[in-house]
Amino acid sequence: DFDVTYVDQGAAAVAAVEESLRAGAPFQLIFLDMRMPPGIDGKETARLIRLLDPEIHLVMVTGYSDSSPVEVAKVAGPFDKLYYVAKPFEIEEILQLARALSEKWRIERELKHARDAANAASVAKSQFLSMMSHEIRTPLNGILGMAQVIAASTREEHTRNQASTLLASGDAMLVILNDILDMSKISAGKLEITPGEHHLIGCIQQVERLFRPFAQDKRLSFRLVCSDEAQSVLKFDAVRLNQCISNLVSNAIKFTRSGEVVVAVETKDASNNSSQVVVTVRDTGIGMSPETIARLFLPFAQADGSIAREFGGTGLGLVIARNLARMMGGDLTVQSCP
Repeated sequence: DFDVTYVDQGAAAVAAVEESLRAGAPFQLIFLDMRMPPGIDGKETARLIRLLDPEIHLVMVTGYSDSSPVEVAKVAGPFDKLYYVAKPFEIEEILQLARALSEKWRIERELKHARDAANAASVAKSQFLSMMSHEIRTPLNGILGMAQVIAASTREEHTRNQASTLLASGDAMLVILNDILDMSKISAGKLEITPGEHHLIGCIQQVERLFRPFAQDKRLSFRLVCSDEAQSVLKFDAVRLNQCISNLVSNAIKFTRSGEVVVAVETKDASNNSSQVVVTVRDTGIGMSPETIARLFLPFAQADGSIAREFGGTGLGLVIARNLARMMGGDLTVQSCP
């Protein structure tokens, strides 16, 4: 049933493993005695083999050992790839173990190859999205710049309205591109957090100034409630915090037809001379069911088709916000009902 290589010394076993790896045909498993005078013993042989091939299965076949299984496992582990058969044994024991471990080795290899292929595909996808986002953003910035020039230089109301529509559409596309670019960076592990010293309240007020006109257009009450402690200077990534809160406030205004949107900020003392900042964005909008909440942080997920058609969006904002929050040592959680 098997192709078998036989050697009678530990050093020869190590050489055989090395040769098999060079040939691209690694051994599935090795049956190894513990005492093999005059050369190196089974423990040292196992250690050297494990250094060469971390995936190989080792079976120690011995009637007496100078080293305990625990000692051998320390140098030739992990435990799930190290086994023991006591002498004397029946040949059927060896055959059954060989069949079982060969199949286990084969399945592990297939799973590893599938995982490596999936990871490579994910990296390729992220690189493609990142490249395309950059490629599209360059001409889009040119379009937006020219639209701004037209809007500022013309006196014709009709032309200004056309330029304003062009600007609004371009800005919406830029938001989508930025989301896709950030998501691709997060997937590739290349998005970085750069903390600095900032006024927390100043960062929150920037978001408030940005979104207050949108709330006023919908006749919504928009309030900022900030504790005294939250007005101090703290060390954090202001750009990424702004991005997180902007996503939440944008959603709150988007999904609220009447009532109010409230941003509350407070700090709590934490260990190691640090503070925990809690930002709560609360609204009187349409709310969410438990089913919606369960898929809220899945990429490209929306509440349902009708929500996507009515309110739009890529379904990436909250995914990005939660990832950013966790990268900054925090988290993003939700409480809601329809």
